[in-house]
Amino acid sequence: MKIKLKRKRFYIHLSLGLVWMSLAIICLVVPSVDNWMGFLYLLPGLIYLVQFAYDYKHQYLIIKDGWIYKNKMYSFRNKIKIDEIDTIKRIGGNYILKSRKRDLKINPDLIHEESLKALNTLMADWGLPPEKLVLKP
Repeated sequence: MKIKLKRKRFYIHLSLGLVWMSLAIICLVVPSVDNWMGFLYLLPGLIYLVQFAYDYKHQYLIIKDGWIYKNKMYSFRNKIKIDEIDTIKRIGGNYILKSRKRDLKINPDLIHEESLKALNTLMADWGLPPEKLVLKP
């Protein structure tokens, strides 16, 4: 099951990528002394466009085979086994899933509304005792 990101995040990355790429093209096309600046503008443009494509393909969370994977383009250790979750807390607006080995922080502000409802239902169904499950502030 995929927990989707809000569309606003996609549009922000796409817009920033296009703005940086436009600046790069303008600097490379317009003849001036500082033509090398166009190449510097390419880097953030490419990073934002690659981040947009990665987020669009992978979304925010994937729940499968007893694991929760938090998709980040630049990180590899963002997963936790559902059976090992000891506590789910809501601190500062974020969900924190804790196990003995690691913690996983989930930002609900980035999650699409329908996916957030599905995630809350899933977390409630994992069978944790009520004193270890704090979903509401």
